[in-house]
Amino acid sequence: MNLLIDIGNTTVKWRLYNDKNIIVKNQCFTKDFLCEKLPYDKQILATLVSNVNHDSYAQMIQVWGQKHSLNVIFLEQKTHPNLQNHYQDKARLGVDRWLNALGAWQHYNQSVFIISAGTAITVDYVESRENELPVYEGGMILPGISAALKSLNQATAKINANMNHHAHFPAKTTDDSVTTGITFALMGAVNLACRTQSAEAPIILTGGDADWLVSHADDAWQERIRVHEDLIFDGMLAYL
Repeated sequence: MNLLIDIGNTTVKWRLYNDKNIIVKNQCFTKDFLCEKLPYDKQILATLVSNVNHDSYAQMIQVWGQKHSLNVIFLEQKTHPNLQNHYQDKARLGVDRWLNALGAWQHYNQSVFIISAGTAITVDYVESRENELPVYEGGMILPGISAALKSLNQATAKINANMNHHAHFPAKTTDDSVTTGITFALMGAVNLACRTQSAEAPIILTGGDADWLVSHADDAWQERIRVHEDLIFDGMLAYL
């Protein structure tokens, strides 16, 4: 068995695998995370961790792993035998972006877009190359839906809006206006990014707001969309 842990900005998720079958699946808010929530079994061979949050979380898991004599491995965003990393400053690349890209390549084995919708929205691209290893090329980072709304509300004195489902122009209420503005801004950026490369490349969506992205996606690429809830764990499994 192997334990995989994803420490994000908002949530911590974990999966316990027997071979490649999930036997335990759970999560909690990052602020509420305690190692006692994690499953423990003497048959766990390796504990793989992806961490984009503070080092204190990694230290907690390291101490927990030592207590139970577990082999804890903190994954890094380095070139993998199946995927080259062409990001210029690899130390500043979020390991979650790298693992999502690796997971997408494992599934599709072709040029692919990866869009993760969480606290931030990231759009990344893996390029297939003939007679060479595929290449993770990088991408872009946008504020996620909640982050965009929070930023707007904090920067203005009287908007104090909530997101709803009414994204249309011209909007006739403040909530609708904010919903429309955030939706058009985020989806406009995503749509433009997805037009920069091959129209044949699948578009892989993951993250807590993946369904929101699907519902607002351009009709032109609806058929290319695939949703993978556990994409980051698929990338982590490539290290086993």
